[in-house]
Amino acid sequence: MSYKKKKHITIPYSNFTNSSIDNCYFDKNTLLKINKYGISEPIQKHIVHPSLIEVLFIPLLVFDLKGYRIGYGKGFYDRFIPLCKKNVLKIGLSFFPPINCIQPIHKKDLVIDIGITIDQTFFF
Repeated sequence: MSYKKKKHITIPYSNFTNSSIDNCYFDKNTLLKINKYGISEPIQKHIVHPSLIEVLFIPLLVFDLKGYRIGYGKGFYDRFIPLCKKNVLKIGLSFFPPINCIQPIHKKDLVIDIGITIDQTFFF
């Protein structure tokens, strides 16, 4: 799928064998199937190198008011984000409002740039 700015959309494909994420091109013709974990994924995978990705939408449980996040516990995005450009825009998506502070914070914890909840957007 491409818009006026000639950007392409990718969707993540989780490789549960080695706990990694690949991103695949996605357009209106992409056929999806439900994997054994109940996640839709492309049938034919046209992999996009992480260095080409400019914006990431990251599903998460919650983030705090400094932009630290708690994901779903497998570390897929913790391993994937460092493979992307240093200036990749990281947008976290949560059903829940942010909490004041996530503790403990580790040196390698990554901060999102924008957090989006059902009713608000937060910029960090």
